[in-house]
Amino acid sequence: MVIEVNRPRQVGEKSQCAYRLADTRRTTDGPDGLAALYRALLEIGDLLAQANRGASARFVVPANLGFPVPAAGDRLDLVDGADVIATQTITCAGDRHTIALCRPVQAAGGDGMLCLFRVDGETCAIARGWDGIDAVLNAVAMVGARYRLPSDWPLSPAGGGFAPEAAVAGTSRAGATTAL
Repeated sequence: MVIEVNRPRQVGEKSQCAYRLADTRRTTDGPDGLAALYRALLEIGDLLAQANRGASARFVVPANLGFPVPAAGDRLDLVDGADVIATQTITCAGDRHTIALCRPVQAAGGDGMLCLFRVDGETCAIARGWDGIDAVLNAVAMVGARYRLPSDWPLSPAGGGFAPEAAVAGTSRAGATTAL
């Protein structure tokens, strides 16, 4: 099954992220690129779960789903040059932070995918996953853990998501940006 996720793009006041699951094409919306991308990944997970109800599956090798990218290995200098696919600016404990997720790249030896993320322009860490989608979701979880954000922070008021600007336990939306 082919899963392809496009880079989010700005459409008026919102961002959209188009994706393809087999022969079905869909689009998700968000106030910024990270929220639209995260929503697309959640929808893909839901659609796969619905399709697999009652079926038994077995992974023989790691999947390479979602983001078609060239191999870069584990060399930080190659991973660090990865394309930014989505950004979001949050305010946490009174400080503004811009989170940028980069396009996942193949790990050395083909053992999974890596997703570098940056906070305030500085390389923060590299998340690893079985495939590109898993690597992005792990990067989102790592950022959430670092700032003690809710698990759905890209869609929540704490992460600048769909709710109107609001103070949520010291964390609020501080204006969202999208990298195209």
